[in-house]
Amino acid sequence: MERVVLLVDMDAFFASVEQAVNPYFKGKPVIVVGRENVQRSVVCAASYEAKRKGIDSGMPSFQAMKILPQAIFIPADSSKYVYVSQQIHHYLYKFSLPLQRLSIDEFLMDLSSLSSPWREGKIIAQQIRDMVKSEFSITCTVGISTSLLLAKVACKMAKPDGLKLLTPQEWRELRKEWEVDKIPGIGNRLKEKLHSIGIKTWEDLSTTPLTVLKEAFKKEGIRLYLLGKGKDPIDPFSQAFLPPRSIGHSYTFPCWIGEEEIRGWVRLLSEMISMRLRKEKLAGKVVKVFAQLKEGTFSRQKNFGTPTSSGREIACRALYLLSPLRGRKIKSLGITLSSLSPFQNNLLFSSLKKEETIEKIMQEINQKWGEWTIFPASILLKEKKSPKYPS
Repeated sequence: MERVVLLVDMDAFFASVEQAVNPYFKGKPVIVVGRENVQRSVVCAASYEAKRKGIDSGMPSFQAMKILPQAIFIPADSSKYVYVSQQIHHYLYKFSLPLQRLSIDEFLMDLSSLSSPWREGKIIAQQIRDMVKSEFSITCTVGISTSLLLAKVACKMAKPDGLKLLTPQEWRELRKEWEVDKIPGIGNRLKEKLHSIGIKTWEDLSTTPLTVLKEAFKKEGIRLYLLGKGKDPIDPFSQAFLPPRSIGHSYTFPCWIGEEEIRGWVRLLSEMISMRLRKEKLAGKVVKVFAQLKEGTFSRQKNFGTPTSSGREIACRALYLLSPLRGRKIKSLGITLSSLSPFQNNLLFSSLKKEETIEKIMQEINQKWGEWTIFPASILLKEKKSPKYPS
């Protein structure tokens, strides 16, 4: 049976949320930056009004101010974006289909079990778009195709506020003219090397034998071969319904971020992990981090011996593992907690008991009044102190 998937991709998510919160910003160029000091920051997200004037993610904010001085510059407020993302995620569960949250602004649904996945998927897609628009006053684009890769391409073709069904027949026509660096997962470095062996279009890549790609790119050749065939190198649903052996969150940033922003995002992702752990009544001992650097991927993990479900403790452990990257910039960040076991209150250490009591109270407030009603101030990307752990 052919797999058919539906990808929900939020449009200019951070900037759109800011426009929805403040109606005065509607229709105006809004630029979300990583720090309150606009002159020394970078563009994290830009509304489509700003994008049309040449503003793009990753651009130094002082450069954006020169191009568009009349734009509205806003420091990123992670709590708003996480709240909206979680509400959309909860809504998508109502369709009772396999569902994965890929990132804070992307959600993937498997339509394969439906009797008519393309037709019914289009109806579901329109319902999702209507809900997002009516409930949050923002827009999303939905792509439907036979893999996550092709659904991403469908979204790219339909943005913003669009809906695109990319059938296998249409993809076979499209790939003839689609330049290889437009394929999701292929950047400038790979583009140059692919060009050097005569691969310039998606069609070229799709017809290149696996042996040629493995000889030129080693292990990465297998991934490129699958991309050429329009397939996902990793099944995005492979862990969808298994009991959690690990719990984690990751995020790919629209720009390269530095040490100060990294600390805030570490705390934010750690709190998201903590919330899931407490709902499952679990704690974990092994923390793993990964980050995308300009020269490659950094990954490190450690068994800290004592299980925890504390957002603060997970963040401290993650920052310790990330300490070799001090002073470096990253493009993506992930934190995972594993070696899970049933959560037990730690009554032996008064400091830990105090922390767990505070987090329990925070959880009760958020359950009663809505998630992210109360959260650590360091999530606002201003945490400055480094944790100390023995090696």
